[in-house]
Amino acid sequence: MAVGSALMLAALVGGGALLLGNGADGAGGGDDAGDATAPASGPRPEDEREPAPGTVPLSRPGPGGLALPVLPGWEEHPPEAAGGGLLVTTGGYPCPADPARSCVTAGAFLGPADATAGADPRQVAEADITAHIEESFGAATYDGVRAQEVVFAEETTVAGERGYRIRTLLTTGAGIEAYAESVVFPAPEGSGQLLVLRFGFDLGDQAPPAGDMDRITAGIRPPDGDGSRTG
Repeated sequence: MAVGSALMLAALVGGGALLLGNGADGAGGGDDAGDATAPASGPRPEDEREPAPGTVPLSRPGPGGLALPVLPGWEEHPPEAAGGGLLVTTGGYPCPADPARSCVTAGAFLGPADATAGADPRQVAEADITAHIEESFGAATYDGVRAQEVVFAEETTVAGERGYRIRTLLTTGAGIEAYAESVVFPAPEGSGQLLVLRFGFDLGDQAPPAGDMDRITAGIRPPDGDGSRTG
């Protein structure tokens, strides 16, 4: 885990070293990020459909007064490692492009969205997924992205608020396939702030099922509430 700057945290998350924190802080995708706006055709795989949330421990409260589910086998990282947001991960291995860096098989980060990207969750999600892919799966960790396909881009509900999410299937230069997902939604306490939930999940026997992304999204809520508006 390495801190890139005061505003950009290279955290141990999903599929590798996601650069998290206020990740869309003016950073856009590079040439190897490609086009992440055209949705792919075909049905969604069964394990990616949103399941009913189960009863699992919650993280400490974070942005918007919300907490993340901490699924079995996952761990919560301390505030200083999460750049002011919430960070949960599972698995760990040396990053393919730089073994001195640590990557993980899966992870999720919740933090404030880039305030300069607009006020529409869809617009902000489209900007964030590009930055997310470039920052999290770039040349320094995964030898860049060689191919990508949007699995879905759709409206969703998080903690009782309407938002937008984009999930992309990546093939990295290191040969590892992974999902990158950005979910943007308003904070439920009525502040008007947009939050971003970033996922990175490797594909393979050592990684958790892709459906865990939906389990985490469905389980986000205030620690002492059911995710409904409190403000």
